[in-house]
Amino acid sequence: MEDQELTYQKSRQRRAGIAARQSVAAALRRASDRRICAFLLESDAYRAAQTILLYAAAGGEVNLAEFADQARRAGKTLCYPRCLPGRQMDALEPLGPDSWEEGAYHILTPVPSRSRRIPPEDLELILVPCAAFDPSCRRVGMGGGYYDRFLTLCPNAATVGVAYDCQRVARVASGPLDVGLDSFVTELRWYHRAE
Repeated sequence: MEDQELTYQKSRQRRAGIAARQSVAAALRRASDRRICAFLLESDAYRAAQTILLYAAAGGEVNLAEFADQARRAGKTLCYPRCLPGRQMDALEPLGPDSWEEGAYHILTPVPSRSRRIPPEDLELILVPCAAFDPSCRRVGMGGGYYDRFLTLCPNAATVGVAYDCQRVARVASGPLDVGLDSFVTELRWYHRAE
């Protein structure tokens, strides 16, 4: 159980990060999204991966639609998260355009009966959204802990956080159950976790 000070600091960073990403002007957001997608498509982690978990953008998150289009054309397997009871998560590959519905938290989510479940150990690249992040590749998520639980099940995946640089903080409020990522990509640059 987190102590009250850590919970408070996370909540403060979460609110500030969400406000920052939502304040990005539309033209700058489109340009930033394109640049982030280009960075991802040029990365070694993308080239090495066949099976990728990404997300459908919500609440001002970086839009990865252009990345998804190019990855799909390249023959990659793309799957998306679905929230489950107990703050667990599944990775589902939608099998057609009618494989989507509004899921938990009003996020576009694959329909299980029209999708294929991908075992966590089969994932080779996971793109993770956040509210805030720091240069050491720690993140503050939306508070549910879904990704932190799920990432512990994915031993073969490179993990890349995706954010706008305005969401960066000097040091994320992080507890023992918070899972750090391998790297972060923004419209300005890559950040890599120190070995």
